Amino acid sequence: MIRQFKKYIPLGLQLLPVGIIAAGFIITAFYYPRLPATMPSGLTVTGQFTNEVTTTWYRANYLALVSVVLYALLTGFSYAFLVRSDDPGRHLGLNKTLRRKISKTYLETYRMSSVRMIFAATTFLTGALVATNLVLLRVSVGHDSGIYGYLPWLFYSGALVSAFRYYLVGREMKKTIRQAAGR
Repeated sequence: MIRQFKKYIPLGLQLLPVGIIAAGFIITAFYYPRLPATMPSGLTVTGQFTNEVTTTWYRANYLALVSVVLYALLTGFSYAFLVRSDDPGRHLGLNKTLRRKISKTYLETYRMSSVRMIFAATTFLTGALVATNLVLLRVSVGHDSGIYGYLPWLFYSGALVSAFRYYLVGREMKKTIRQAAGR
């Protein structure tokens, strides 16, 4: 699987979300001994608590664990539907006639950009979850969220931009397909 991904995303970049997730667990390990009996389970944009829960190892690592699941699901989706297929147009639901009308190079370029944009969104989302966990842990031990309070929103913005870009590229692709099909 990693060999096939290297075609689309360099190995160094593939390790970026893994490093972000590992940083989430390291940050939790650093703050966990100092956590009080209760900790916030959510924050508003202004840095106010939305709820408090009893502190446990699971709850302290919850967002890091969610980022592992998110990364596994989105990477698995990307691999199953985009990278693994030998036919570049198959994941678009095109019949063989339409796939023959469209250049394989064009379809492969679209597939490559799809994998990269999904990877970027995944990386930003894992970063947002880890950054949110950092803010929650800092606030739990009595620190002000400060500049760190904006960090999750920067990551969420990056994920949104990646998703929107994926949508725009897909729209352009469908337009090109319609033109190639003569519709």
